[in-house]
Amino acid sequence: MKKVTQKILSMALAAAMVLSAAAVTTPAVKAEAKTTSYNVFVEDGGVELLFFGDTVSSVSSTNSKVVKVKKDRSARYKAIALFKKPGKATVSVRVKGYRTSVTKKYSFNVKKASSILKPSMKAIKSSEYTTNVLVSVKNNSKINFDSVKLNYTFRDSAGNTLESDTTSVLYLAAKKSGYSTLSLSNRTGNVDLSKSSISVASLSRAKALGTGKSVGKSSYLAKYDDSRKVITFKNKSYGKTYLTICAYVFFYDESGQIVEVQRKSWSLKKGQVETSSVYEPYGGYASVKVSSYAYASK
Repeated sequence: MKKVTQKILSMALAAAMVLSAAAVTTPAVKAEAKTTSYNVFVEDGGVELLFFGDTVSSVSSTNSKVVKVKKDRSARYKAIALFKKPGKATVSVRVKGYRTSVTKKYSFNVKKASSILKPSMKAIKSSEYTTNVLVSVKNNSKINFDSVKLNYTFRDSAGNTLESDTTSVLYLAAKKSGYSTLSLSNRTGNVDLSKSSISVASLSRAKALGTGKSVGKSSYLAKYDDSRKVITFKNKSYGKTYLTICAYVFFYDESGQIVEVQRKSWSLKKGQVETSSVYEPYGGYASVKVSSYAYASK
């Protein structure tokens, strides 16, 4: 019986040694992830490639003139992709985790912003001193942008330049339109919008690489109180991240012409409520209309 017990003990010790050796000599698993493709645009600031819980060990791009990629020095779990000019490039990011490492690949087709954003200008009610212009930008993409910078040039009927400058449309949601207003002193000259021009200068997206999520009216509130001249914003039910709510207040005169457009916005956590004051246009107005939308950062 003693010999049998010693034999069983010896076999158990041998098995334990084999398992211990295997644990030491088993190499880390290396895997190649499937390439993910994205249509993106020439943008400012780049986008974040996030790998929570892991560490970015190396990055590379097949064409750094089109897409430049770099490790984030402040956060080892992320890389930054910069979209420099139109073209195609594949970005590889080597990510290390616990006993594993994997190469994530992203195929980017970088396009000009003009392919998705359509800016335009129209005259709105002006005074004897100024000419007022409403700028609108239609976002035909599935991406939410934090800011769209626009170059514009006002010209007179003879084609002479009266003013060249930039303006911005903020918080432009996917498949929505955003607005900005411009004014030019009549001392400068008479603006002819048919001879004037406007174009997209640059973009800045509102989040990381994901396209985000537009949120319906049941999830948020943007209610205008004309008697108090305030808009109440509320994130009713979206709880995954902050919800950006944007509202445009259009004021009209008796003939239905736009007098003025004001933009108000808040980024709110679930259940949070904020109010924003709206000022009455100089000279008054006959009616008001509010257009609103909301989108999440992820």
